[in-house]
Amino acid sequence: MRRVIRLGRSAFTLIELLVVIAIIAVLIGLLLPAIQKVREAATRTQCQNNLKQLGLAAHSYHDANGVLPPNDNGTFTSKSWTMNLLPYLEQSNALSLTNIADLRALQLKVMLCPARPVRIAINPGNGRQEVMGDYSALSVNGWAITPSNQAVIVQSTTGKRSVNLAGGIPDGASNTVLFGERKVPIGLNTEYDNPSYNNPALTNSVPGQPGNGTSAWWELPGWSAGWGFASVKFSMVAPGPDTKADYSSNLGAGPYIQSFGSRHTAGCNVVMCDGSVHNISFNLANAVWGVLANPNDGIVIDSSVF
Repeated sequence: MRRVIRLGRSAFTLIELLVVIAIIAVLIGLLLPAIQKVREAATRTQCQNNLKQLGLAAHSYHDANGVLPPNDNGTFTSKSWTMNLLPYLEQSNALSLTNIADLRALQLKVMLCPARPVRIAINPGNGRQEVMGDYSALSVNGWAITPSNQAVIVQSTTGKRSVNLAGGIPDGASNTVLFGERKVPIGLNTEYDNPSYNNPALTNSVPGQPGNGTSAWWELPGWSAGWGFASVKFSMVAPGPDTKADYSSNLGAGPYIQSFGSRHTAGCNVVMCDGSVHNISFNLANAVWGVLANPNDGIVIDSSVF
């Protein structure tokens, strides 16, 4: 009597294979948003840590000098607020460089938000690379020291402002913004990779063509700059998300020249004068943001508002 031996199947059927692929696709679809949320939370936390370090460095400077770091043009003899903080960020060696262009080319992680790509610009004046920073000091409505401008850190053509924590912030250190994320437009020559290509909103040049070198002048010369809009931003417009700018007019470019913002989905990170770090909602009213910038307007904003 013969015995019949049945052999098992050696492969999946096409339908079974398609079902497995569909299940894997669904699982990936479920996991991707969670992974993106975790990644966003990680970059936001790192950004907040950067600002925390800047805030602590500012307090260390205050402990050593009696005032918060003043802001000047950004040279070895007239240091910007970022340069004044370097010794308190364990970056004293950076100040031992003999060429300011070498300093501007350094990629210091504490000056860079991980949510954005590193923006390396070419200075049209000297052809050198300069790393664009992601953090600025908050001023009221300009960088000259006037009665209408009572910000903690300013850039001035008439002198430097030095504020003492004991008496220079009547509204309270916890109610006044010190540093925060600057707003960066998306889509201009790979985010200012080459500012020697001019901005048609500010010059007469053709978009994408070399011009007179004044494109993105508010960004240059990198994170160590003390003048212009590189190190100081204004409080007229509350923080908003990075978006593609409309460069057809000065009105379109203006918010990026002047204001704060971020690539984070949840808001813009700032550090207050007391060293505490907050995430500012993109829905914050302009008037409230203006109050947070002014240390001496007599208005105190509860932290629950922002």
